[in-house]
Amino acid sequence: MSTHDTSRRAVTVLLVVACLLTVAGVAQARFSGTRSGSVSVGTATMVAPSGVTGRFKCHAGLFNERVTFTVDGFADAGPAGATYRYTILKNSSTSPVATETNASRSHTIESPNTGSDVGETTWTLTITSALKSWTSPVWRKSITCAFWGNGSGSL
Repeated sequence: MSTHDTSRRAVTVLLVVACLLTVAGVAQARFSGTRSGSVSVGTATMVAPSGVTGRFKCHAGLFNERVTFTVDGFADAGPAGATYRYTILKNSSTSPVATETNASRSHTIESPNTGSDVGETTWTLTITSALKSWTSPVWRKSITCAFWGNGSGSL
């Protein structure tokens, strides 16, 4: 090997080492700016229906009683595409006497005829919005129908 080849190899090794040191120095560079970026992250939530408008009507007879709820509309601030579950409960029962699911914010739901009890009857209408496996908190309104009363009113 000639002196020229040895010199050329030595210069090449020095250049490779210098390049590696320079690249390592660049890789360890720091940012010194004081500005930070802003990222807004959120999740969709299901909220209870609000501002429900409508009316109810009590129906009472000698051996039966029932109620009709007519919902004219309400606000839903949750994600679009929800369906609504309308449920009627009687007195303090947690078992619904009627349940219907509808994609509309206006709906009429009626309880079946139930045996007449002695005294007032408290009927509760609940509305829940649902989207796939998500459900909202429950909107709830209770009304009281007098014994043998055929009253009506606003929700």
